Amino acid sequence: MLKKIARMVMGGGKNKKLLKKYSSISDTTINKGISIRLDNPEDRKYLFIGEDNVIGSSFVFESKEGKVQIGDNCCILGCTFISHTSIKVGNFVHIAWGTYIYDHDSHSPNPLLRRKDNFDELRCFRNNIDFIQNKDWSVINSRPIKIEDDVWIGMNSVIFNGVTIGRGAIIGAGSYVRSNVPPYAVVIGNPAKIIGFTATPEEISQMEENMYGEDNRLTIDILEKNY
Repeated sequence: MLKKIARMVMGGGKNKKLLKKYSSISDTTINKGISIRLDNPEDRKYLFIGEDNVIGSSFVFESKEGKVQIGDNCCILGCTFISHTSIKVGNFVHIAWGTYIYDHDSHSPNPLLRRKDNFDELRCFRNNIDFIQNKDWSVINSRPIKIEDDVWIGMNSVIFNGVTIGRGAIIGAGSYVRSNVPPYAVVIGNPAKIIGFTATPEEISQMEENMYGEDNRLTIDILEKNY
């Protein structure tokens, strides 16, 4: 029954064809309106979604590069993923509405190159040319994003390139995450800062015994160091 529902809500038209060609989505995932945009794609898969998820988000690939991977048992609704390098999401992750996850800077920090972007974009619009397809990505900073297992990201947050969010962390609503977040930390603000942890190292260690295999648990030494 679950597989049948997943196929029924897949959507129609151009978006359905793009998803079929450029993504690999488990039949056990519920698609609540996934959309995909590829401005200059190669003949390969760009989006990978595992099993037993509820996903209703937009995935944008502005160049030939980029990849988004989502694990199992996640709930990700009303979000936008924009990838030039790599965005990887673990298992049991919750991401709320209005969140942007963006693995590149979009423009160069050099003002001369940003001026060139302005001129190029104007020229492309005037000549009915796709600016994104002709964009010079070599001058733009892009670094992978990793969101580990059991992370909860509140609504209207922004996750910037190069960030790793440790497992079990909580990102408060409206946060701008520009640097790495330790496992089980609670962060909020712009830029996001640690305001606490979800539990004591001893309590987290007990939780890890129930959630992770022995070879994959964080040691008490690491938990105490982060704390």
